[in-house]
Amino acid sequence: VYGVCVTVVPNGILPLSAALWEDDGEVSIGGRFWTRRVAVLGALGGHKGSDHLFEVASRLPEDVVVVVIGYLDGQLATGWAHEHHGRLATHPGAARVFVSGPYAPADLPALFRSFRPQLVYFPALIPESFGYTLSEAWACGGIPVVPDLGALGERITDQTGVMLSGYRNADEVAKCL
Repeated sequence: VYGVCVTVVPNGILPLSAALWEDDGEVSIGGRFWTRRVAVLGALGGHKGSDHLFEVASRLPEDVVVVVIGYLDGQLATGWAHEHHGRLATHPGAARVFVSGPYAPADLPALFRSFRPQLVYFPALIPESFGYTLSEAWACGGIPVVPDLGALGERITDQTGVMLSGYRNADEVAKCL
């Protein structure tokens, strides 16, 4: 329409303009130094794969930590899932899952720089229609690992990332991560 002023506002956060973090090999998370770090972004409920995340975490090598940059359906508090999660604290994977807690979108780049994940895992088991956190992972310089499912799988074909065909198999996902 002629004469109408239009402004395009991107979803999520703007891409980082500064250089990404250097991977020095060690980051202190939850009182321990970790060389291999996998992030999960956002508010993770059952429909977003929180239970599946614990299954995958229980199968990861000992030197890999999962950092939820955000929170879980059973844990809002910052800390280890085995200490704070209301429902899955005794799950074998809970000792490998660290939760940062709720965050403001503007704080996400600083959280990425703090945790310096090598990969960003999306444990969804049902299709998503878009996936704002996928856009945020790319904007922060993350390498997403997504299921071959819905918009996550469709969007990854045009960008950097890994698409998992065996996303329901926790053993296969752990091998990939």
